[in-house]
Amino acid sequence: MPKGLFDGPSYWSVDMSLAKRQKVTERLSAEFRAESFNILNHPVFAQPATSVSCSATTCNLGLTSATPDVAATNPVLGSGGARRLQFGVKLIF
Repeated sequence: MPKGLFDGPSYWSVDMSLAKRQKVTERLSAEFRAESFNILNHPVFAQPATSVSCSATTCNLGLTSATPDVAATNPVLGSGGARRLQFGVKLIF
């Protein structure tokens, strides 16, 4: 078998953040933020299975069926899942 036969697809993700600071008074300002993870909504799949587990009708060798955030036991925002948006406001005084 050639080297790297069970290597999965490469991982890439495009994140974006926009921020706007607005002065309310001389001492008080507000910062508005909008952040997007995986803005292009490009699916990134986990590494393929390398163990052989076959039954009468199916076999999972080389099967890729989940994104890294679903396959992980503790998913992290921005780790290959679908597009996520978050908004925030920060008051600075």
